[in-house]
Formats: sequence, C-alpha cells, structure tokens
Amino acid sequence: MQSPLLPVTGQAVACVDGRAAGFSCNSVTLLSFLPLAAIDGDFSQDDTTAVEANDIWGWVDPETDRRYALVGLSNGVGVVEVTDPVQPRLVAFLPEPAHDHAHKTRPARTAHEGASPGATSRPMAPMHSW
Repeated sequence: MQSPLLPVTGQAVACVDGRAAGFSCNSVTLLSFLPLAAIDGDFSQDDTTAVEANDIWGWVDPETDRRYALVGLSNGVGVVEVTDPVQPRLVAFLPEPAHDHAHKTRPARTAHEGASPGATSRPMAPMHSW
C-alpha cells in the first residue's frame, strides 16, 4: 500500500540532490503542495475517496489582487487561495451537480472577471472574496 501524500506548507523547500520534500526536482524550489485529499470536498480528509484531477487554472481577483487556483476534480471544483504561495488554503468547494454524474472530470476556465467550472452551463459570478 502506498503511503498517503501529505501537505507541504509553511515554508519553501529547496531542491537538494534532486529531491524537495520527497518529490523529484531539478533546480526548482517547492513552495507548497496540497494532495487531492485536501481539496476534493471530502472534508474527512481520508484516503478512501478515489478523486481524480484533470485541470488547474489560475485566477486573480481584480479588486483585491488575491490569487486562486481552480482545480477541476472528478467530484467538483476546488478553489484554493494561493496569494501566499507557501500557505495555500482551500476556500471553497463546488460539488458536481447531482444530475451530472456522466462527467468524469471538471475542467475549470477563467475569463475576464469570472470563472466557470466545466461540464455546466451556468458560469460562476465574479469571485471577489471568500
């Protein structure tokens, strides 16, 4: 059984001898890492949920300059604030619609001042703050 991936937050981790916090690297510093269990909407944070990711988009709130990562998942879209890149935090989870089980993953898209989770016909309102 594979060990669960743990979050890497709080401080940057330098790449030394091709490794940074257990990950392979090459001349890059790891600022943070959140495993899918930390952003998939299953707030029990266990390893029993089989969630897959397929897409990630960035969005900057034009009014507050806060930065977000929109992570397309098989059960919805996770919104992670990355304004402080060493302290990412889940600020919202948009679950898949109950009638929308045919879509395996959720691509997320940004445009102008708003964002839209994939596989839906309704765009999100501008994301100003959570």
